[in-house]
Amino acid sequence: MRKKLHKRINPQKKEYDKFFMVNYLEVDKNWQDIEKENDRYAIPRESELNSDEEYYDWNGDEDNITCLFCEHKDTNISALCLHMTEMHNFDFEKVTATFDFYQKVKLVNYIRSQVHNSRCLFCDGSFENRGRLNCHLMEKGHFLVPETSKFDQPEFYFPTYENDAFLYFIDDLEGNE
Repeated sequence: MRKKLHKRINPQKKEYDKFFMVNYLEVDKNWQDIEKENDRYAIPRESELNSDEEYYDWNGDEDNITCLFCEHKDTNISALCLHMTEMHNFDFEKVTATFDFYQKVKLVNYIRSQVHNSRCLFCDGSFENRGRLNCHLMEKGHFLVPETSKFDQPEFYFPTYENDAFLYFIDDLEGNE
């Protein structure tokens, strides 16, 4: 190709677009549209590293970890597990003592999904809202871990809530054992 001076593909020819990954990054956008976009969040060049702009969105606050069953938040995972034990009769550390890391992640994502959809963890009953679900869980004592086959599914590798702080601190719980 170099001998015939064919060093580049003609950008006007659309027949080659199907071979470039950049055309599949976003639906209804081709490489020309993506090239025009602002690269504000792109990986910085070496000259831009450690500038004040790199940390403009960092706020130094500790992560608030949300309870698996209610809206209670805490910055310490051990304190949150104590809350779940006292208020919901669910000892996360004891229940997951025999689980590996990935099973714990899947269990957390399963519980989050069930509570988000107002469904019972144990009997899979459906409720109108989260308040009725919590009443059912308290009355029936269904703050229990279901059969492993229910939550040990590949779909629960993915978190229900983006940036779920509970998942960040599962390793810290393993260190406390």
